[in-house]
Amino acid sequence: MTPTEKFSLMKSQAPEGMIVFFKLGDYYEAYHSDAVRISTLLSLPLHKRGEAPCVGVPYHAIYRIQDDLEKKHYIKSIVVTDPRSLNN
Repeated sequence: MTPTEKFSLMKSQAPEGMIVFFKLGDYYEAYHSDAVRISTLLSLPLHKRGEAPCVGVPYHAIYRIQDDLEKKHYIKSIVVTDPRSLNN
């Protein structure tokens, strides 16, 4: 399963409107509409992983990014390392 496929699985299980970050190595990544939304709101560079829009956040900055999303834009986010953890 590719990172974007795993992300899509996790996104489908997350609460409506919640941004999902997926841990990949030393980065947390968001894809598709979440990536575009984060890039627009926080002026972060938008990249591509394959054909999917992607935003990468270094592991040491994830809490600041989540805080900015919640306090400045009233958007909740979740960090997921394993799609099965959303079933708990």
